[in-house]
Amino acid sequence: MAETIYQEMDRRKKKLQQKIKDEFNHLGAMGYDELNVVRVRQYTKAMYERMSKMAEDEFYEMALFAYKQTFKDADRQIEEDDLDDGYIYYEVLNRYNPVTGYKFKSETERKMMRLNEQILTAKEYNDVNMFNESLKRGASLWWTQIAEFGIFSCDQASKTALDKMHVKRVKWVAEHDEKTCDTCMERDGQIYLLAEVPPKVHYNCRCTLKPVLGDEK
Repeated sequence: MAETIYQEMDRRKKKLQQKIKDEFNHLGAMGYDELNVVRVRQYTKAMYERMSKMAEDEFYEMALFAYKQTFKDADRQIEEDDLDDGYIYYEVLNRYNPVTGYKFKSETERKMMRLNEQILTAKEYNDVNMFNESLKRGASLWWTQIAEFGIFSCDQASKTALDKMHVKRVKWVAEHDEKTCDTCMERDGQIYLLAEVPPKVHYNCRCTLKPVLGDEK
């Protein structure tokens, strides 16, 4: 078992990354000359549905780990039921992410449509290199979305756990390394009301919230 929320998340993301690579490789191996408008739309629709389901399953496991770990970090016993099956849909996939600026499901549809158009553009101009580049770009953009919503899943679950513990105040804890941004360092150690915690400001933010108990300042 991973020691921290983000270590657990990284472990699960590695599995997803390979599955995403396999999906796009399979699309690329279908045969460029055989692709047409109908086949492209049918395949990409099914592919994004599969990838979304895989992501949703992993997001749930990430969130559940974060939820339980937040109780453990606060030295509290979990007194209520774990996250229910609808948690990821309502609290992650169907909620605006302050970092990405979009909902998961809405952007999934947009990414699918953009990939369709890029493939069909490559077909119209008979450009195999354009086709291959569109697949690489599509895979990269999808991975970026998955990685950020993995973090969002953990963050939302941690806040849910803190709320269930009736924690009112939390401390912002930043990672201390060469990648830590100025904003995160400025917030490091700051205490906020749970209801007033500012949103994260950039992709791949590994800052966490720790409960403030008693008279800690």
